[in-house]
Amino acid sequence: MVNAGGAVEVVGGAASKIVATAGDLVVSSSAGKLILSGASGDDSVHVQSDFKVDGTFTIAGSLTVPGDLTVNGTTTTLDTTNLNVQDKFIFLADGAQALNTNAGLLFSSGSSVAARPDIAVGRLANDSWGIGSIANPNSGTL
Repeated sequence: MVNAGGAVEVVGGAASKIVATAGDLVVSSSAGKLILSGASGDDSVHVQSDFKVDGTFTIAGSLTVPGDLTVNGTTTTLDTTNLNVQDKFIFLADGAQALNTNAGLLFSSGSSVAARPDIAVGRLANDSWGIGSIANPNSGTL
């Protein structure tokens, strides 16, 4: 029903539904936010099918992913103080397009980007590995 303020309200019993039997169901607001809320606890808002966001998706609180997490893109940034990995192995260059691809770990230290002595551990060539400093961490080479 449409209330006195012009808002659409769905009032029902144990479960209320808005159903589009053909085409898309579009809910939009040019002046505010679309807010989905439910009772507190697990599944307070439940999506039963794929959920796609065109644009930026920001989560203000915690996010728990009970299944696998796949991130597609060229850069994944984790802005975190501590990273705890339970797995015993971290695979670098997995899926590289060429054999004998250089790979490694880069450790940064120092008070500024210009002054920091970046330390690299990585494969140099022909199954030889090295440790040392790196002048340009964005170069992709040791």
